[in-house]
Amino acid sequence: GWADPISLAHCYWKLGSKDMAVGVLAQLPYDDTRHGMLIKLWADMGEFDKALALAERKAADGMPTIAYLVAGDTCRLAGRYPQALAYYRKALAAPSGFGREGDVQKDRERAQASLEAIQLFDTLDVVRVPDGKYAASSIAYAGPLHVEVTVRGGRIEAIRVTKHEEKQFYSALTDTPNQIIQKQSVKGVDAVTGATMTSEAILNATAKALAGGMAKAKK
Repeated sequence: GWADPISLAHCYWKLGSKDMAVGVLAQLPYDDTRHGMLIKLWADMGEFDKALALAERKAADGMPTIAYLVAGDTCRLAGRYPQALAYYRKALAAPSGFGREGDVQKDRERAQASLEAIQLFDTLDVVRVPDGKYAASSIAYAGPLHVEVTVRGGRIEAIRVTKHEEKQFYSALTDTPNQIIQKQSVKGVDAVTGATMTSEAILNATAKALAGGMAKAKK
């Protein structure tokens, strides 16, 4: 039977065969409508320049907001924060292009949320957050996602997703908080495969919650 080529390539990559994954992707027309998935897969496989070149081509083809948003996500996940910020700014400044107005608006909201969160990353210091529970939200794939972060003794003790509208990607709801707690940081956390937007919403909301805690300490 026929398999979705991007999903098939993703499976080959996860099974450890990059060559077979690349072989499948080589047969795709570059204007595949699921360009976001394609860009992310190239980035996951370490083909960073190819991923960003595809994003730039998609932007030129009339879908700049989503193309630059995905390029920003790609840079962010690779820890290239200045480059990610530049792409998120491009996503915000881009004309609507093709696509439903509601989708474009959602993509702009995600770009804004990620932009703000990354700017917070460098200022966050959990040691300076008083003990307590701090709540915040960010935009995920299906809608707003809310978290509650518990800080005790200068450490992130727990992160709970208290409300969300996601219909899938449930592993991200536990895996991403666990990674943040393990690293005691919102930096360097891997997005759950196929659930980038859910993972990033948790990171963004956690950053906002911790920033709120730091602001409380200053008062």
